[in-house]
Amino acid sequence: MHLVGRRILVTGGSSGIGSALVDAYRHEGADVWSMARTERMGDPRSIPGDITVAETRARLVEALEGEDVDVVVHAASVLGPPRTELENYPEQAWRRVLEVNITAVQLLHRALTAH
Repeated sequence: MHLVGRRILVTGGSSGIGSALVDAYRHEGADVWSMARTERMGDPRSIPGDITVAETRARLVEALEGEDVDVVVHAASVLGPPRTELENYPEQAWRRVLEVNITAVQLLHRALTAH
């Protein structure tokens, strides 16, 4: 995989799969930006913040300085309470799952394509 000249954004890029993807894409020559609730220490292309917060998305768009993003990888996600049957799933937990895993994805794409 050769990604020289490609700009990639990874949400959830400070830990786990997201962090591994940031490292792998950079190894292949991509210009990689990450966004996560915790900053990748020492990484100037890491935007700390919650993907569900409009101000965080705005800071990301500003940091990209109007440059296009070729690929967006959504590694940020929440699962909610483990081993919870649907009829017992707390409403607030379900709303958070939808907010992070679906709504924020759409809102991020809207913010990126508006500029």
